This record gives sequence, C-alpha cells and structure tokens, in this order.
Amino acid sequence: MATKNIKHAFRKTPTPKKDGKRLKVLIAGGGLSGFCAAHLLTQNGVNVEVYEALNRLGGRTYTVEGVDMGGTFVGPEKKRTIYLADQLGVKQIQLDKDGLYTFLLGGKVYRTKDALPLGAVGPEDLAALLWGLGNIMLKTSNVDLNEPWKSESALEWDKMTVQDYFDNLIFTEVAGELFRIIVEVLVGVEPWEMSLLYFLWYIKSGHGIIDILTDAQDAIFAGGTQQFSKKLAK
Repeated sequence: MATKNIKHAFRKTPTPKKDGKRLKVLIAGGGLSGFCAAHLLTQNGVNVEVYEALNRLGGRTYTVEGVDMGGTFVGPEKKRTIYLADQLGVKQIQLDKDGLYTFLLGGKVYRTKDALPLGAVGPEDLAALLWGLGNIMLKTSNVDLNEPWKSESALEWDKMTVQDYFDNLIFTEVAGELFRIIVEVLVGVEPWEMSLLYFLWYIKSGHGIIDILTDAQDAIFAGGTQQFSKKLAK
C-alpha cells in the first residue's frame, strides 16, 4: 500500500458476499490499467477503492496543457483503447503522414520521409544495425505475450537492460546511436532504463518494430491521454 495516497471511492453498488460479509476490492495504482479494472469491477457490482501514490491520476499518461508527456499515440490495432475512447467521448486526431521525420545523428540533422534515416548511414553501420534488430526480432518469437515471465529465457533477459544487450551486439558507434533513437521513439525511455525482457514483450505485442514506428503512431487523442483516467474516476 502506498505511504502517500489519493483515494477514489467508486459508486456504492451491491457487492458479492463471502461467508455473509461484503467484499471490497482495493486497487493499487491510479493509472489507466487501475481505473479500467475498477470500472469493470463496479459494472459488475463490486465495491472498489483505488489508491495512488502520486498527487495526480494517470500513471504513465500525463498531460500538461493538452500535450502528452507520457503515453501518447494510438493505432488501428489498439481496438480496446479506441473502444474506450469512444465510450468516454474522447476524439482522435489523425496525424499528418506527409511530413518529414527529423533526426540528429552523428552531429548532423537529417530530414526524411522514412521512419528511420537508413539512407544516411554507411553500409557497415547499416549492416550492424540490421544485425542487431534482426536478433531482437528472433528473440521476440520466444516471448510469451500473456505470461512473459514464463518465457524460456525470462530470468536472463530480465536481469539485463536493453543497453547491456546491445553493447555486446552492435559493433559500430553510429548503429548504436540509431538503435538508441529507435528505443526512445518506441518506448519513450533510454535503453539503460528498461529490461530486455520488457522490450522484447513490447515489440512483440506491437507486431514488430516497423509496425510500432508507423501504424501504431497513427493518431493522438484530443485533450491528451491522462483524461481517460480522470473520466473513469468520476
């Protein structure tokens, strides 16, 4: 239980009983997952309280003056997120796909229509990058999407960061820099801030790196993503 919390009690509805006593469910975390769980439980007659350690709701979804500082994008494959947005009256804004990507690589600025500036690197750097990404994609085939901790090499992968893995795999500086950019764009954190297991699971759940870089960033939500949690909390 959090030492500092904001408590949100949902509507009081008839709650299932066990041995003659009413049950109450306490949910730790006032992010999108926590409030979706609370919403589902209250719809089924369960009395729920949500506890959040921070002084705000939303978890990884954090919106400042309409700009998302955390989770931002949605793609056509995210049907549950789109359904929830429709239920809450949150509108999508389709992104302009005719614009240019801007990259800072090796001290130079590149603008390209491609999701990655592969045309800006030499053959050795490109080969090193594709070798590393190919290794990642091969490993995702061994990840259990529903229970990733039960994957064959889960313990080994969870002990190392993504940076650790690529330090031993990518053998050119430019390829390593490109990979860092890919990780930042895909997940929004640095390679040394997450485990390899999580990254592999994330890539597989998004149907591969290219799909996440393109279709998975098809649209944003008007007003930002934090409003999902706020609306569900009412």
